Amino acid sequence: QLPDSPDRPGIEDILRLAALPVRAPETDALLAAGASVDEMRMRGRPARLGDVQALAWSPDGRWLATGSSASYLRLWSTASWSLHGFVPVAGVTQLAFTHDGGQLVVALADGRGDAARGEIVIYDRTTLARVRTFADAVASFGFAAGPGRLAVVSGETFRLVDLGTGATVTWPVAERPHAVTLAPDATRVAFGGRDAVTLLDTATGALI
Repeated sequence: QLPDSPDRPGIEDILRLAALPVRAPETDALLAAGASVDEMRMRGRPARLGDVQALAWSPDGRWLATGSSASYLRLWSTASWSLHGFVPVAGVTQLAFTHDGGQLVVALADGRGDAARGEIVIYDRTTLARVRTFADAVASFGFAAGPGRLAVVSGETFRLVDLGTGATVTWPVAERPHAVTLAPDATRVAFGGRDAVTLLDTATGALI
């Protein structure tokens, strides 16, 4: 079981946050801005997991990522089950590591918990810095680890991204879906919507 504590957090917890070897730029900004203990408490603390809604193992099994509804995205070392790093974000709905474990893809619902209006963020696993952000996105993504393809719906556009080269194929979508999944070979994508599942050929954008 990962560390947990029912005790009320105090200043010692903030010092623990500051001392961690890996912190996201978002956290450094909060600390540099002089965030108070109470403000940091509002974000939760690494020792308290909160309502965990998403989990992902790295391909080599060395890392476990956890995301909660109202506090942090956390990265744990499975060798010691110690907290390696964290990002102060809320509304994590989905997580996935890239095939080499170098990046972490995160789906985030908006501040009201609306999965239809969130964002998809790619973080560097080592530094937890943002590598790329898809704004105004459905908080669900499709990921094909083998070919390294990421499928997202951002705005009114479907995007198939090659995570190796950054090349992107786009197609318009008639209606924003609630969920997105990508076939293992990245040749087909499925959208879950209102009373329907839609299948598209990712090469042509044609309905299947």
